[in-house]
Amino acid sequence: MRFAPEANHGANAGLEKARARLEAVKTKFPEISYSDLWTLAGVVAVQELGGPYVPWRAGRKDGNVGKHYLLSFSTANRANFH
Repeated sequence: MRFAPEANHGANAGLEKARARLEAVKTKFPEISYSDLWTLAGVVAVQELGGPYVPWRAGRKDGNVGKHYLLSFSTANRANFH
C-alpha cells in the first residue's frame, strides 16, 4: 500500500493520512517492517476504540525470523510512540 497503483486505489482512500503519521514511528523505530508497523497500528486502533484485545506479534508466522518482538500496548507504554 506504499506505492501506486495500490496506494491510489479507491479502497485505500484516506490511508495516506495514516501512512504519513506512521512514517514518524518508522523513522524512530527503523527495525520494524512496514507490514508489522501497519498491522500493529490496526491492532492498536481496534483496542483504542474499545474493541477486543487482539494478540499481535511481529514477523510472519510462517517465516524463519530469529527475533520476534512481543508487544503489549497498554496505557503505560503508549507514550513511547508519541
